[in-house]
Amino acid sequence: MVLNITLEESMPRSSVKDIIRISRSQPRETNLSSVDISFRRTVRIPERAYDHYLRTDHGAFPIYTVGEHKTRLPDQMVAKRGAFIPMYEREALWINLESKTPFRIKIHFRGINVVSGKSEGKKFCQELPSTQDYVVSGSQHYVDGVMSDDGSTIMQFIATPAKSTSPEAISTLRFEITLLHQLDPGLVQTSFAKTMQILVKWCGGAAMTFVVLETTTILELKRMISYKILVQRGWDLLSEDMVLKQHLGKYEPLEDGSTMKIEGIQETTTIHIHRCRPRGDIQPTMNPKQQKKQEEMTFAPGGRIQQTIMRDYFEPSSWDHQETIFFNVQLLNATIFERVITAPPPTLITQQLYTTYGYPFLEIHTEKSAETAYLKMLDEEAAFKAEGGKHDDPFALKDIDRRRKA
Repeated sequence: MVLNITLEESMPRSSVKDIIRISRSQPRETNLSSVDISFRRTVRIPERAYDHYLRTDHGAFPIYTVGEHKTRLPDQMVAKRGAFIPMYEREALWINLESKTPFRIKIHFRGINVVSGKSEGKKFCQELPSTQDYVVSGSQHYVDGVMSDDGSTIMQFIATPAKSTSPEAISTLRFEITLLHQLDPGLVQTSFAKTMQILVKWCGGAAMTFVVLETTTILELKRMISYKILVQRGWDLLSEDMVLKQHLGKYEPLEDGSTMKIEGIQETTTIHIHRCRPRGDIQPTMNPKQQKKQEEMTFAPGGRIQQTIMRDYFEPSSWDHQETIFFNVQLLNATIFERVITAPPPTLITQQLYTTYGYPFLEIHTEKSAETAYLKMLDEEAAFKAEGGKHDDPFALKDIDRRRKA
């Protein structure tokens, strides 16, 4: 086995592990041949008629190994092994990937492929060989959520509500990471899309800086602009209400499906927002009527967001499927976690933060039922064992150091 998995800390001399590092173990190499995976806190998005482009970062979730706490965890968690992180119901997460070399990363959330939206049991890649159902580190820096089955919606990663007590109640992220065959370093570099820094100027005269790939589409850039304007100005300027041009005047607008490279956009290019009116004339300060409407919004099960998956430019034969590592990361409700670790996990996701973003802070975020649900789950498990029952989890990792994909 060439791949090795370890837990690391992002801060020197910190006792908190918050990074999962996948690296080559033979021969020993530098961090140039590793990928660091961390899980970043953000707020839960309310359900609206349109999707959000929101990737706020409010710190990394701490990561704990199941083995160290197995005597105090439910059997269904112990069976899956791997690691777990505590989450409050008011929190959501996105996945951060840091790597200077490519790794093929396939992720399932609750048994659903986060890229394709298909069930883990389906032979998706074999049926549709031209469709990518994984991400490649190095060019893909973030994974924001999970695709719906019909491909129409991206939902946030959230923990299962504490009131759920079935063996399947613990939300699980399952990772499958594959090493690249040894290639010439120059070939690896040219297989990555190049990055560039561009300026975007809008009608108010203010300029914004964005770092994009040459394969970034105009629509993806519009979504990035929408998010930055939302954060800086509090305006909901949707991508469909935006027209981008390389020059002011009677020039043709940039096409949504076109890329930076196709449009001839280069380093330090200035792009102009030709139409700048926020949707519905939403102003930074909401009036009482708008505030009431905001308070009446409801939450989807991990609100709708936007996500971009970068294309894999390597040939399928470039990936060494004999060198694949599997592991689980389970999302444990934070109040239940407190009974396991005897201390509540820290969080920066507060009611005040929701107010800052203009989102409602609902009753579900108080998690009053968590302890009752945990005790109920333990009672059900005890009764299940008394009757001679055994959990049958087809995705349990018996030994992540020995599992390989055939």
